[in-house]
Amino acid sequence: LYTILKMVAAECRTLPEFLQRLEILEEAVDSNQVRKSRVTLSTVHSSKGLEYDHVFVVDLFDGEFPGKQSIDGSSRGGDYEQLEEERRLFYVAMTRAKKNLYLLCPRTKNNIPVMKSLFMREMESYFEEKALKSIKRGLIIQHKAYGKGLITDLLENNGRRCIRVDFEGTTRLLDLKVCIEKGIINY
Repeated sequence: LYTILKMVAAECRTLPEFLQRLEILEEAVDSNQVRKSRVTLSTVHSSKGLEYDHVFVVDLFDGEFPGKQSIDGSSRGGDYEQLEEERRLFYVAMTRAKKNLYLLCPRTKNNIPVMKSLFMREMESYFEEKALKSIKRGLIIQHKAYGKGLITDLLENNGRRCIRVDFEGTTRLLDLKVCIEKGIINY
């Protein structure tokens, strides 16, 4: 506190000037101007009931979230209780975001490759399947490299779902799953 007061007083020449700066600082804090730019680090448990504009959930890899014990318990003896509790916590973490949610998984931990969280893989699979179902013949898409195109056909090619797209006279066959996973097309 003493250090902060010294910093506030550093540019003041008189006691009344110092007191005025303290009042301005107090008004800024009371009006929430200072609080708007702060960062709150929290555990998922302690964030229950709270909301934030931007939420970053970190370390989403197997062994961390969900934890190793939860994964081992569910795979060995079929004890899914711990894993389901962590799944509920993951839901709590995601629903703290009012505007933006960022789910982060490192590629490695201590230079050892890690596997993306089971929960993230489940979510990706759900959204991928939902996207695959929404692709229909006649849909206009935007491809990152080829531009605007019209889906003319849905096909199976070596067990993969593909789309035939007419890009203003040039027809291309695209692997639908790859396009969705990599965010290559928008529709």
